[in-house]
Amino acid sequence: MNENERLRQLVVSQRRLSKCGEDVGAMLRALADESFALTGGDGALVEIATRDGLFARSAKGPIDGLIGATTPGGRGFFVNRFPLHEAIFASVHRHESGHLDAFDLAACRTAGVRSIIAVPLRYGERVLGILNVVSSAASSLGSADAAALQVLAASAAAAVAREEDFEAREAKIAERTVLLIASLDRQNRNVQLLQEVATAANEAQTLESVIRVALQRICEHGGWQVGHLYLVSADTPENLVPTGIWHLADPTRYNALIRMTEAVVWKKGVGLVGKVFEEGRSSWVQDIRSDPRFIRTNVAVSLGIRSSFALPILIGSEVVGALEFFSEHQIAPDDRWLDVMQNVGAQLGRVIERKRAQIALGNSERRYRLLFERNLAGVVRMKLDGTVADCNDAFAGIVGASNANEVHGLSLAAMIEDGDARRAYQNSLEREHVVSNTEVRIRRLDGAAAWLLLNLGSPSDDDAPFVEGTVLDITERKEVEAKIAWQAHHDPLTGLRNRASFIEQLELALAYARRNQTSLGLLYIDLDEFKPINDSLGHAAGDALLQGVASRLRDSVRKTDIVGRMGGDEFIVLLNPIKHDEDAAMVAEKTLQAIVEPFEHEGKLMRITASIGIAIFPHDGDDPDAFIAAADRTMYESKRSGKNRYFVSSRRQG
Repeated sequence: MNENERLRQLVVSQRRLSKCGEDVGAMLRALADESFALTGGDGALVEIATRDGLFARSAKGPIDGLIGATTPGGRGFFVNRFPLHEAIFASVHRHESGHLDAFDLAACRTAGVRSIIAVPLRYGERVLGILNVVSSAASSLGSADAAALQVLAASAAAAVAREEDFEAREAKIAERTVLLIASLDRQNRNVQLLQEVATAANEAQTLESVIRVALQRICEHGGWQVGHLYLVSADTPENLVPTGIWHLADPTRYNALIRMTEAVVWKKGVGLVGKVFEEGRSSWVQDIRSDPRFIRTNVAVSLGIRSSFALPILIGSEVVGALEFFSEHQIAPDDRWLDVMQNVGAQLGRVIERKRAQIALGNSERRYRLLFERNLAGVVRMKLDGTVADCNDAFAGIVGASNANEVHGLSLAAMIEDGDARRAYQNSLEREHVVSNTEVRIRRLDGAAAWLLLNLGSPSDDDAPFVEGTVLDITERKEVEAKIAWQAHHDPLTGLRNRASFIEQLELALAYARRNQTSLGLLYIDLDEFKPINDSLGHAAGDALLQGVASRLRDSVRKTDIVGRMGGDEFIVLLNPIKHDEDAAMVAEKTLQAIVEPFEHEGKLMRITASIGIAIFPHDGDDPDAFIAAADRTMYESKRSGKNRYFVSSRRQG
């Protein structure tokens, strides 16, 4: 085959390979076929690198019986080494070419091969396999054939690389999926544990029955063989007292541990439980043999115990008891487990709190139930379309109803005021069946606004057609947060922006004015002779006067303008924007006229005037400090010249 014929055949072969698209198997079969046709050889073999060695994936001619065979140990069926980094060829029987030592001559002779070309399937720096073309004729294959085959091999290598990359991605996705499923399984089991303890806490008649359920469930879920309850002593509240409430995997095996536990005086800081009592947080001993905090080591080790952890039972920040657990296995600390246990401790704390309330109310069932309901979060079960299927009276009260019957079939989504929040809630509910720590503002059935904290999720049965969880009324907290945020930016007496907040707004206005080449006006206002009024009429009158001035200042400016109190009897006004310097003077004149009108307080009239200094941006300062200082200086010029007037840029204007 001459060069022109070889080139035409190469183009045809490339087209046939490209028609295979992403079907790698078809492409490798086509590679064997086209290599056979392109070189005139007797056969072709395509070997692909796998973890186990080179795998014969396609073949043509008399060596097609090799398909499916694997050659291990860094070699191919015909070559002595792998990976190859360049094409090699040889005439086997005549011992011609420089690559003869790279081939397995015995394998070649057995297959009747007299000349051979081996071309690496290269993709970038990766060598993915070998293309072997063989002939029974000596010296029938050479460098021209090798060059043409490298073109075909490159196309096939790219397809193999894509296939391997896809399989690698699929493997990673599968691995991540397994980890995610395991994590979700742990989460579901933890949620199930919390639900079981919460149910026991809500339904149990006695503290002992709640604790026994909690100890049993915690031991079953966490792999602990022993669980025990301590309570703060009623007589000596500085001590924890072991109770008779134990969960034991073997009722008789742990008697020695029980006796020693009951013999210790558990003060704050004594042993693991004393540490929890002192610090008010959980503690974990992975190996009791190497931890000096554990004071029952000998007895525990003799029983095969290796790990222990304890958690406080809290009412607010008060430790009212503790749970302690033991395992015969070394269990490493688990932050997620400790978070779950913290919730359990809080739930049990609420049980103890209710028990205290029950005793304090003289076992009055009616009053006990009222207190129980007030302290219980709203609990709700919803269909996946968001309608209420079941709830308690606490939830009904939260949404503005008098009892649970009034809210059955109610759509909570319809009560959410913000459209974006409503859609996010519906998407989470319908697609993920989980609504976690979500704050929404609703309009209650009675018309009042309220903030809710939602925590809803599917039960352990993933096919359940509903979600359930808790709803807390956080309206008071949100109001406090809003009040704190407002107080941080406003003067408490006048309601105007305070100095820090005003300067923040001024910085933004200056930046905008610089970008858009607009002008700003700044009025620095100081009341004339305020101190004599404050001293003679009293602070209440002085405060009323300042509040009246603040009100008139707000009424004298536009909505886009900003009024602030700098402190004492000094006020400041940002005019944003102004077209002419005279605009600021007009506002100053209007302000003086407003302030000079008498103020009434408790039947008495109070009169006061003001001195105003005006600064104009960009003439009188390019930053907040310079701009304010310019207005302040001008105000003092106004005051020195006779008061009850304004100055602009050191020129008398009124």
